[in-house]
Amino acid sequence: MSVKYEYGGRDKAVKGFTYPIKRAELDHALLQVGVVELGVVSFVCCPVAEKSYSVINGYFSGDARNPGKLERALPTVWFDAVKSSDCPKIKELLRRQNVLNRFANWLKKIESGENVLRGQFHNFSAVFENDELVIEIVSGYKR
Repeated sequence: MSVKYEYGGRDKAVKGFTYPIKRAELDHALLQVGVVELGVVSFVCCPVAEKSYSVINGYFSGDARNPGKLERALPTVWFDAVKSSDCPKIKELLRRQNVLNRFANWLKKIESGENVLRGQFHNFSAVFENDELVIEIVSGYKR
């Protein structure tokens, strides 16, 4: 069994940047919790000079409700390239905090959610700042 999603591609990482998460690792985490379908999965490289930068982002805008019709939405996810010098630390934090599993469970909760949950905006982010990985989950507010 595999997870259905549109692969948005993987930007070539510029010198000094690399991806801390591999696509196969994501697929494994999704299969472990039974996620069946996503929207788009992308790997992006937008180098930043700040000490704080994104590692994982998941976005769900909520199902669209048009008169007489419900249009089911799918989450969009992207993974950012990180500074190569920070990558070992970020990989360790991802492992220690079980972030991919938490992310996959967040996606599964949306996928299997009732209309009330699916009708709202949800966001998952993992940001590396001050040598820590900060996880933020925003759920439940309407657009």
